[in-house]
Amino acid sequence: MTSHIPGLIHIHSTYSHDGTMSLREIAALSREKGCRFIALTEHAESMDARKMSDLVSESKALSDADLIVIPGLEYNCEGMHILALGISVLLEGSNQKRLIDAIHSRGGLALLAHVVYYDSIPYGKLEDLDGIEIWNPRYANKFAPSVKSLKILEKFRKRNRNILAFCGLDLHEKGDLCRLRTTVHAEGSSSDDLIKALRKGRFHSKGEIMCFDSQKEIGRITWLTIYSMDVFYRTVEKAVYLLKALGIKPPEKVSKRIRSMLR
Repeated sequence: MTSHIPGLIHIHSTYSHDGTMSLREIAALSREKGCRFIALTEHAESMDARKMSDLVSESKALSDADLIVIPGLEYNCEGMHILALGISVLLEGSNQKRLIDAIHSRGGLALLAHVVYYDSIPYGKLEDLDGIEIWNPRYANKFAPSVKSLKILEKFRKRNRNILAFCGLDLHEKGDLCRLRTTVHAEGSSSDDLIKALRKGRFHSKGEIMCFDSQKEIGRITWLTIYSMDVFYRTVEKAVYLLKALGIKPPEKVSKRIRSMLR
């Protein structure tokens, strides 16, 4: 029987140099918010073999029938940030193609993180990825991905039509948690079951108002909605910049609302 399992992808705990919450704290918060899995992506440069072993052991210890903690890493490889979901060993990460092959050989998923971050992308070297992160609230607004990220998805799919659309939180602190969730349609609830379902594209992601299927083409209405939101948020950002330049400070309630919208 298929289970519909909501959770969070692209999560950093204090195993990463810039994480502010312990893995136990993240697990407790995830349970509180009704999540049933978290896919970790600790910074590889923060890890060594012993820390990796500790991460895997703690992930297992914190997992139960209600929450699965999936270990994983984020590599800065030749200028590209590649997420390795579901791997339990530290891999050599100096070459993009070799890293992707190594992730696959270990049964993991290889994703390109926060695609809007890069000035240029070497599509040819990355065409064997399992997916790309089209929406990351740290590099866009929390309501929708950007037009740029969807154009990048289209370019990837011209080379590999099986590239999947992922949405990740890139959580480093409690304030990064928003309503963006990934729901996996799996035949079981183990870590292996979830990774297997993710690999097959059996998941969708949903934020406050937008929902994305991992495999479907982006429809015209979605394009129009995202384009309109892009224009709106860029206008707000420019207005905020102009007010600062003029030395005008909006009321605190207005400033707080703007910060919330732009996170």
